[in-house]
Amino acid sequence: MDLYINRRSTLRCSCLAYIQKTKIGLWGYAQFDKGLDFLRDKYGLTWFDQPKDAWRKVSPRIAKKIDELETRIKVIEARHIRNLDDGK
Repeated sequence: MDLYINRRSTLRCSCLAYIQKTKIGLWGYAQFDKGLDFLRDKYGLTWFDQPKDAWRKVSPRIAKKIDELETRIKVIEARHIRNLDDGK
């Protein structure tokens, strides 16, 4: 009996891992997320809220690269404004 349950759970886990990367899986996860958002908004369930910077913990390398690019943009903008003020 235990072997049967372990096989079923392994198969279920494998299917979930495959499906989450397909279009139908992404759609299903989006629907689930919409449902949670509805419950959060209607009943004020605050434990469903995520911090706005939660993605930074999931992908720190991307966050670091975005920070670097934003810094570069600020430098370029400052240089451009300075050139406009100088009349160049």
